[in-house]
Amino acid sequence: MLAPTYDILDCGPRKRFVANGKLVHNSEALNLQNLTRGSELRKSLCAPPGYLVYVADSSNIEARMLAWISGQSDLIDVFRTGGDVYSYFASKLYGFKVNKKDHPHERFVGKVCIAKGSQVLTDKGLIAIEKVTNRHKVWDGVEWVQHDGLIYQGFKEVITYDGLIATPDHKVYTEGSPDPIQLRTAALRLDRLIHSGAGGQAQRVENTPRKAHVYDIANAGPNHRFTVGGVLVANCTLGLGFSMGWRKFQDSMAAGMLGGDPILLSAAEAQSTVNIYRGANYAIAGPGGFWEQAKHAILDMYLGNERNWGPLKIAKDMLILPNGMALQYPGLRPMDDHGNDFEYHNGKFWTKIYFGKLTENIIQALARIVLFDQMLEINHILVQEGGRVVLNVHDEIIGVAPDGGARFVGIDDKGQDVWENDSWAKQLFERITAVMSTDRGWYESLPLAAEGGYHVMYSK
Repeated sequence: MLAPTYDILDCGPRKRFVANGKLVHNSEALNLQNLTRGSELRKSLCAPPGYLVYVADSSNIEARMLAWISGQSDLIDVFRTGGDVYSYFASKLYGFKVNKKDHPHERFVGKVCIAKGSQVLTDKGLIAIEKVTNRHKVWDGVEWVQHDGLIYQGFKEVITYDGLIATPDHKVYTEGSPDPIQLRTAALRLDRLIHSGAGGQAQRVENTPRKAHVYDIANAGPNHRFTVGGVLVANCTLGLGFSMGWRKFQDSMAAGMLGGDPILLSAAEAQSTVNIYRGANYAIAGPGGFWEQAKHAILDMYLGNERNWGPLKIAKDMLILPNGMALQYPGLRPMDDHGNDFEYHNGKFWTKIYFGKLTENIIQALARIVLFDQMLEINHILVQEGGRVVLNVHDEIIGVAPDGGARFVGIDDKGQDVWENDSWAKQLFERITAVMSTDRGWYESLPLAAEGGYHVMYSK
């Protein structure tokens, strides 16, 4: 049918607003987050004749930054040698050498999940959760993000509420609350779930339990969340030391964790396993580790105790970053008489700040500084060659520069691009990735890596 249509301009820095319970982008500007790899929209951005698009993506920069700033030397070594940190952790946990190819399930430690058939919003459209693969990016309410794969969690009790079918204790995001809560709690309080993207039915449904095959998605971006059934939910995160106590681990193993057979562990066995895992992350989660340092940093920001903290400087209600900018927490104050929890005013409402959130803020801010330093140096190289940096999307740096006479021939039977006379272009791309793989200055010894490629269009 025909109907009057409208849009809203200048919807904040992210160019979005909520309409009919769904998060949408206004049409004022191109949304670069929708330029998913291999999509026609992305490939529609082409270099001028005689030029190529050069794309370099920083590899796992946030995970690398956390290992580096915490001084977790074994993880730093794994990154530096090109190893798989998830398999590395799992090998310690299970007592045998784990690899991605032969032990995909053992790489993860899961939690409660989403019912089979639930529609996950991906860069390829709505896809049933059991069919989501690593080739799909998922929508975290802000951007398209990578994840670490699907985890089957067995046949469990689920409830249906506000368009979502999930286990009662799966974490969801509700209107008016910055932190996720259990779906069971949201249903009992009749809280409205935050709707994101498309595909959900914004309606109340009875929360009568039933059983279903359930799944989850591991490590969906830095915010650890994705959109399913039209609502935002928390994902499972890798690591006993980060999100799972021994009782939860014991229950998960007994229920058939990771789709395997049920394993009954005594309390002592479960505690031992969790302690081993946390011990492997001693510099991050152990006594005196980065998380504990983050707790002290929050208190010092509140008290105004100025001091240096690695590449950071603590000041009143803020952390000053190496480039002179600051992470600010206005009005920082204790939430109780004991000073165990703190909150600050974000300009709209009071929100809690704790060691985990502060750690995430720090890592993302430091990673951004590194990426933008690299982008400035890469732009200098490209300008000298007659090109320039034209885009920055997430951890990608995109430039346009001369092709040096390169000619694209086609794609071979392995799906690889075939070029002729591309030695100059290859050398330029290697110079770009060399910049993104080099530690220097305040982040000297940070193990960096980059990947990408070049083409006549923005396709890599």
